[in-house]
Amino acid sequence: MNHIPDSLKMQLAAARKRLWLVETLVAVSGGVCGLVGSYLLLFVSDRFWETPSWLRFGLTAVGIFGAGAGVLWWTARWRWRQDTRALARLVQRRFPKLGDRLLGIIELSDTEHLPPNVSQGLVRAAMAQVTAEAAKLDFTAAVSTRGLRRWTPGILVVAALAVAAAVAMPSAARNAWARWLRPSSYIERFTFTRLEKLEPKRIVPFGEEFRVEARLRPDSEWRPEWGRARVERQTPVTAKLDSGRYCFPLAGQTKPSTLVIAAGDARERTRIEPVFRPDLAILMAEVELPRYLEYPSQTVDVRKGSLDLVEGSRVAFHGRASRALQEVRVSGGMASVHGEQFATAKFDLAGMTNVVFAWRDELGLEGRQPFTVKLEWKTDMPPTVDFQGLARAVGMLADEVLEFELQADDDFGVKQAGVSWEFAELAATEVSKQGSYNVATGAPQTRTLRSPVKFAPRVLGIGPGRVTLRATAMDYFPDRAPSVSAPYTVFILSKEDHAKLLEQALEKLVGKLEEAVRTEEAQADTSRRIREQNDGELKSSKTTQDLREAKQTELANREAVKQLTRELEKLSHEAMRNSSIPAQRLKEWAEIMQMLQKLTQGEMQQAQRNLQNAEQTEQPQPRREELARAESEQQAALRKLKEALQQINKSGEQLVAENFINRLMGCAKNENEIGSGVAEVLPKTVGMRRDDLSADLRGKIEAKEKQQRETQKKLNAIAQDMEYYVRRVPEPAVKTVREEMEQKNAVEQLGGVADLIRDNRMAQAQEQAANWEKQLKTWADSLRKKSGSGGGGGGGGGNSEMSPELLELLVKLMRIRQQEQELREQTRMLDATKETNPQYADRAEALARWQAELRDRVVAAPDEVKLPAEIAKQLDRLFDAVVAAMADARQLLAKPDTGGETIGAETEVIELLSATVEQSSQSASGGSSSSQIQALMQMLQRMAQSGQPGQRPGGNWTGGTTDTASPSTTGEAGAGRGRREIEKAGGRDTSAWPVEFRDALEGYFNAIEGGDK
Repeated sequence: MNHIPDSLKMQLAAARKRLWLVETLVAVSGGVCGLVGSYLLLFVSDRFWETPSWLRFGLTAVGIFGAGAGVLWWTARWRWRQDTRALARLVQRRFPKLGDRLLGIIELSDTEHLPPNVSQGLVRAAMAQVTAEAAKLDFTAAVSTRGLRRWTPGILVVAALAVAAAVAMPSAARNAWARWLRPSSYIERFTFTRLEKLEPKRIVPFGEEFRVEARLRPDSEWRPEWGRARVERQTPVTAKLDSGRYCFPLAGQTKPSTLVIAAGDARERTRIEPVFRPDLAILMAEVELPRYLEYPSQTVDVRKGSLDLVEGSRVAFHGRASRALQEVRVSGGMASVHGEQFATAKFDLAGMTNVVFAWRDELGLEGRQPFTVKLEWKTDMPPTVDFQGLARAVGMLADEVLEFELQADDDFGVKQAGVSWEFAELAATEVSKQGSYNVATGAPQTRTLRSPVKFAPRVLGIGPGRVTLRATAMDYFPDRAPSVSAPYTVFILSKEDHAKLLEQALEKLVGKLEEAVRTEEAQADTSRRIREQNDGELKSSKTTQDLREAKQTELANREAVKQLTRELEKLSHEAMRNSSIPAQRLKEWAEIMQMLQKLTQGEMQQAQRNLQNAEQTEQPQPRREELARAESEQQAALRKLKEALQQINKSGEQLVAENFINRLMGCAKNENEIGSGVAEVLPKTVGMRRDDLSADLRGKIEAKEKQQRETQKKLNAIAQDMEYYVRRVPEPAVKTVREEMEQKNAVEQLGGVADLIRDNRMAQAQEQAANWEKQLKTWADSLRKKSGSGGGGGGGGGNSEMSPELLELLVKLMRIRQQEQELREQTRMLDATKETNPQYADRAEALARWQAELRDRVVAAPDEVKLPAEIAKQLDRLFDAVVAAMADARQLLAKPDTGGETIGAETEVIELLSATVEQSSQSASGGSSSSQIQALMQMLQRMAQSGQPGQRPGGNWTGGTTDTASPSTTGEAGAGRGRREIEKAGGRDTSAWPVEFRDALEGYFNAIEGGDK
């Protein structure tokens, strides 16, 4: 067996040892580089971002894999390097001159594999030779250190970096090492810049710009001047460090996205969730109005942004948002929140002008902007009140009822409404009487209160004079004075004053009628002048223009006559209200109205048509013929106008004379009252000085003195009117009375009576008053006899006229019936105020006296008109029934009782009067009623339909039994009273009446019935 020489073995062993060292170092360097390199990569990565777990795991795996690969490489290499042949090949590559000899002797040393024929000697010789050559060589030089040299810089750099990191940034190095060692564990990344943690999810307003704030932690080692924020791939936004925080303004987002904030080496992420802001879906205010208003709480929708409030109100708010809420702030306070709902307690908003609502939902989003409710504070204004259907100044008679309406309006509720009145004599400036009464009661929520008002001077104890009416109203405001309307003036006229006004109105109508006569006369002259022109002039355009103007003038004059007729009808309505105007005047005016109506529809209309025809034709002869016809019609119209003027002048003169009579009788009545009053106080004042009298007696004396001086003024006015009258109309009777008044110095003498009363010389005053009463009546009688006034004049009743006596009776009964209606209305009015009227009994007594006066007028009516005995006998039963019913009504009023039974009795009187009028009409059936009477009835019918203030014809004018109460009567009207049955006086069977009168009364009765309904 051949062995390798020891020297050669030693050389090979040295080479193997060096190779092991070098390759071990290479393997260790590679493993260390892998480990430390992956660690450094993680270290560096952590400086720029939050290295994700998967990357951390990869880096750790790479490092471990690198180290393992080095171990595997080294192991694999050394398993191969244990073979001497491999080592010989390594040396052989280094020392090529040895060639394959070194490998050969290695193989020759393995005798087991040598061929059997190999010489051992040669083998030893070869070994010796190679050993000798090898001795000169350093086999360790055959080990290459190139790989070690390659790894050495790397390992040095890695080691240096690792050491530098550990030395310079020990915290970061330790953090990175820990994160490298445990890649699957959550270990917070170390950063030099340390930011506060952001919430995982940030809710932001949908589509709106928003701000994100990133704060540096106090232990942050690095505080970069700038930070950067970026939402996914959108443009980054930078922000400068300010007070330890970065504030990034970011654009509005419309979809979920990730926000990354970077400052230095710190990174923070959050999820951005855009959400619509919460809205107020409902916002209601529950308003509690001041208690005095007595209103229930009101719920008001205030989403419009305003709320009207009355001073003193309390308010609670409640509402609902579009998302569950976190909190709601209400003008500095907090509302209670339950999910989407919220509510506040009731609180007083006095002094506030706005209520501001701000809210935040469960996501932390606030409303787009606070919602402001503007408070509109209102003062509880006083009510407004006024009369409706009442002129600012109106006249009425003392026996009438003035009807109108009161309307009160309040912003919340009218409590009550009424009427206040002040009375003064016509010539006086001071108020002598005043009072008020309620007409309607409202309720807390009655914002508009309407009520009919019936003003009855007689019920209030007011005579002729001037009354100032005011509407009053109260609301529920505590201790507030009533609201008062503007004043309305009501002139309460005596019959004499009213007649005087009618007289003046008639004079104006006479002037208008005179103007119509002059115009028609000029029209006739114009037609004649144009007609007399030659043919050339007649067909000229100038003549056509003249005809056109004449036609227009004729039309205007016709319309003026129509208007005059309407005014005369209104005057007749007024005269019907005054019982001192004889029926004969009404009859005369009805005749004039009928004449004028026929004139405007006949001759004047035809003349207008003829002028129009003449204008439209251009041929001379047809034009001349039309003008002739027009002139003929105009002359006929002129004659009738002059006739009407003559009649109305005559009627006016009669009216003036009658007014003188009535005015003188009025003064005589005053003297009678003065004498009676003086006689009453005479026993108590005789022999006493005025200063020694009691206040009550002095007041009575002053009242009588005042009344006497008023009578003196009235007589002075009569004297002046008589003087003017006799200058215009040579009426001997009036002239005689005027001269006697002047001779007796009547006006001054009446003033002397006032002086006697003032000086407490009552006996002389009483005597003088009685003398002047007698003298005034004497003058009135002389005028009555000479003028033929009073009974309606004239006798007759031929076959074409209703007798004046019967006409006078009909008008008297109509007027009494009208007065009874007024009495019934005033009874109702008094009954409505009996609980609050301290003068109820006195007022009822005044109505009882009025009823007695009406009864006396009914009793006297047949004798005053001097009815034929046969007619009077026919009417006796009806008159007796009327008188009996009036007596019942008077007794009830005197109790006093103004309730349903009394109103029922008055209604029975009205129905009985209707039956009496009907029976009186039938008594005229022996002759044919004239067209003038028909015109009078038609005028009365129109008056009934016109609804004059204070005139309310009513009841049942159809005859029949009288046990039926008026439709307006309530309660047990007439209960307990004997039923007074009056046989039908013909009912509506008018076949026995004259044709003209029958149609007129039928229409009038129908109108009256319609008015009652």
